[in-house]
Amino acid sequence: MHSTKLFTAAVASRLEDLFEPTTAVAFPGKRIDTAPLTEWLELTIDSLSEEPARHQQLQLGSYSIGIHVFAKPTSTIYRAQILADQLRSEFDALNLEISDPDMSEGQTVGFAKFSESQVRDLSRPEVTNREIQHLLLTWRVLAQPTSFS
Repeated sequence: MHSTKLFTAAVASRLEDLFEPTTAVAFPGKRIDTAPLTEWLELTIDSLSEEPARHQQLQLGSYSIGIHVFAKPTSTIYRAQILADQLRSEFDALNLEISDPDMSEGQTVGFAKFSESQVRDLSRPEVTNREIQHLLLTWRVLAQPTSFS
């Protein structure tokens, strides 16, 4: 892997495939207007550390990512938890294929192995005076190239 761009694109694409159009997805480079929404997800890449490699184009990388889950009160009071459970079942221990659209036929250039997730409830209705549910799911991810040639 040679950039966080490919990693971010792979994770964002997976999220969009799984959740849109019913649940909007925001990620670095894509903004959404949340005012009319009752639920949405936001992807963040919190940290990156790349291991030194002789071949600059292919590097091992360790990421810390977060997916924020937001849900406004509706008839389903546990909507944020339902979305969090869906995310956990899709991403926990996932081995995500990373491809490069600039290479022939979107060639696979690496894989990203997700750890088990941790979930935190960041809802603070007493501070924000809103009843919005806010959960944060975090994963450690090890990304590695398909080869070092």
